[in-house]
Amino acid sequence: MTLMFSRSLYDPDALRETVAAYGELATWTITVDDHTIAVVCTDPSPEIPDLTDHFANHALHLSIANARRSSEGNL
Repeated sequence: MTLMFSRSLYDPDALRETVAAYGELATWTITVDDHTIAVVCTDPSPEIPDLTDHFANHALHLSIANARRSSEGNL
């Protein structure tokens, strides 16, 4: 399954952090270009049927946190 994230909303570093955090639950491959971040999920854990939803929510949370820190000058 390929998940597509817009760089206008998602921070590439947040996606990389999320890949690291979810690394034991699936095989993840990330590709970043000028406008999108593509994340391919293969071999997902059968114990978590909505794994990619959790992944996307975690990535969004980290993206928001990173943007807030950046706007406050704390990065």
